[in-house]
Amino acid sequence: MLINNFSEAEIRIDKGQVLENYTFLRLSELYRNDDIKFRKTADQKEVDFILTGPANKGKAYEVKFNAASIKPSKYKTFIKTYPEYDFHFVEYLFSKYQNTMPVLKL
Repeated sequence: MLINNFSEAEIRIDKGQVLENYTFLRLSELYRNDDIKFRKTADQKEVDFILTGPANKGKAYEVKFNAASIKPSKYKTFIKTYPEYDFHFVEYLFSKYQNTMPVLKL
């Protein structure tokens, strides 16, 4: 458990979890908590946040701390199965990948 750890984000061992928690907090300011879901397939592939309410249906977000951990091919099945969802990566540092947004722009 990491309590009172105020290290720089880049050197924290829990940086990915912290970023996911922050992203959830930002989404919960914008959308109802009941409308924020996640999806995990039988083969353990996961999409971190899917917005399901009537006003915001069609948005899906995968949170990654840095561009090196973004693997777009891992999400092709989700994108093909749910074409109605606008899929984006959310990351701490903005990268070259298409459909990627900095976490602060949620």
